[in-house]
Amino acid sequence: MRTVLSQLVVPALAGLLLATSGCGGGADGGDGTALEEMEWTLLAGSEAPPDAVPTVTFANGTVSGFSGCNQYGGDYELERDAIAIGEIAVTAMACPDQEMKAEESYLAAFLDVDGWSLEDGELVLSAAGDEVLRYKPRAGR
Repeated sequence: MRTVLSQLVVPALAGLLLATSGCGGGADGGDGTALEEMEWTLLAGSEAPPDAVPTVTFANGTVSGFSGCNQYGGDYELERDAIAIGEIAVTAMACPDQEMKAEESYLAAFLDVDGWSLEDGELVLSAAGDEVLRYKPRAGR
């Protein structure tokens, strides 16, 4: 049975910037420029099928991407290696159950994120100092 995701609005975290350990801010001079303006493809942190791998892009205070079935977007704020992601809106396409479950898992993990770092060219998003999602730059970027 297919699940219809009519709209997902997650609790706002804007304004909540938690300090985490790591070197995210230091990896690019402290201003987030290495994180931003690049599309990232998920490497770890989701059970997405190969043809439904999530992506994320951070640019000008807007986070957006593909969550495995739907497109999503919202706001974010950076402060050194801390990141606060606000409300996320998601489109309402229905997909096969495996993709829907992977999407729900991805978005739930994404919401807990409060820190970021770059490790060997990969973007690591963390929650309370623990890695939750890892991305590589999208091919061709």
